[in-house]
Amino acid sequence: MTALTTPERLAEQMNADGLLAWEAAAVFRLEEYGDITEPSASEAVWRLCTILSYTTRDPVAIDARMRASALVDGHAEIILKDGRTIKRTAQEVKWERLGARTITRALAETEREYKRRQYARELAAEATAVDDAPLDVTVAELARNPALLQIPAAISPWLSWRGTLTVLVGREKLAGKSTLMASDATAAARAGHTVLWVDAEQGHHRVVKRFVDLGAPLDRLVTLTRRPRTWADVEAIIARVRPAAIYVDSLASFLMAVDGRVPDSSEGEAWQAKVGRFKTWTMLGAPDAGVTVALHATKADGNYRGSTGIGAAPDAIVTMRADPADAPRRWLDCIGRWGFPAQCVRFGGEAKGYTSVDGAAAPTATGPKLSATRSAILAALKPGATWSEWRKAAGGSEATFNSAVRWLREQGLTVLDDATGTYRRNEFEIGQAA
Repeated sequence: MTALTTPERLAEQMNADGLLAWEAAAVFRLEEYGDITEPSASEAVWRLCTILSYTTRDPVAIDARMRASALVDGHAEIILKDGRTIKRTAQEVKWERLGARTITRALAETEREYKRRQYARELAAEATAVDDAPLDVTVAELARNPALLQIPAAISPWLSWRGTLTVLVGREKLAGKSTLMASDATAAARAGHTVLWVDAEQGHHRVVKRFVDLGAPLDRLVTLTRRPRTWADVEAIIARVRPAAIYVDSLASFLMAVDGRVPDSSEGEAWQAKVGRFKTWTMLGAPDAGVTVALHATKADGNYRGSTGIGAAPDAIVTMRADPADAPRRWLDCIGRWGFPAQCVRFGGEAKGYTSVDGAAAPTATGPKLSATRSAILAALKPGATWSEWRKAAGGSEATFNSAVRWLREQGLTVLDDATGTYRRNEFEIGQAA
């Protein structure tokens, strides 16, 4: 199986013995007929022993099948690829001498792949059981599960919650998104969770040094040997490693790595589908994993770059902004489905990373002054609304509405997507307005 094969696809490709089609054909050829297409008889014996190791981990059972195979059974002759023949008794004697060692080596070298196949088969069995179950259920039945009545539990201090997709928004360099995510991941690992760090931006040198500087438990942190080339690259790792927390640095870099392009801002549905795929990662490995994706903000307004479709998929959007009164501090403003509170953190250097600041007073608003009328019109704006939809929701005088919209846009409190003709709030600037 290659790294590009997902567990679901692998399960579809395996037979009842856990073998791929070419492996089953090789077993039939070697075990039943002793037909060698390999460069030598020894390589044919090794191939058969290796493939049989995918069907069982019992060395006695493997030995019995090897001895009974046409390769080792001491009758007649074996015809080699080049036409020469050898007595099977020679292979029988050789197996007597080297068989136990060969089986031990084959079991060791196939251990990891065998576990992947076992997991794929278990996943397929679970999927079959789920498919056989009725699709409909009453809310009363679901409500018997206490976990569904609670706000998702935190996996880490600031960014990761059970079964939740979080988008972390911040300006490059200034806000320190990667450092905050690394501090958050370190805390999750210290709490005993397995963490997957998907880097598509910085490289091993920076990633390793950062976690070593933070004193993270490195054996609980998993990363990739290279930058991902496909979504399936990462999804196969998630299914196998089953991390409780997953961090992606960053959205644009990841999409360039796996798709070769980043959607245009006008492609709202494409953006929503791309970001929404990260949501499936919460159930792909460990149940209710938390997924956090870093997203660059614009220098102009501090809000996320790209289409409004980005904001439709995540459960929480955490915007990281500076504190003008205290340079090392950052405010984490959170909006989303669960009402997670805003938090304050302080950067303590590379060896300490970020730590929580309890009881911090929010910085004095430095933005424009919002009148009651403008506040009401701004509150009426729903994400992705057109001018007409916003106007209808706001009510009141059309002249007052037009004046307020013009002012809100001039102050950077709202943003017009020219490609779609829709408006959105700029939460970063709104948070600093009085």
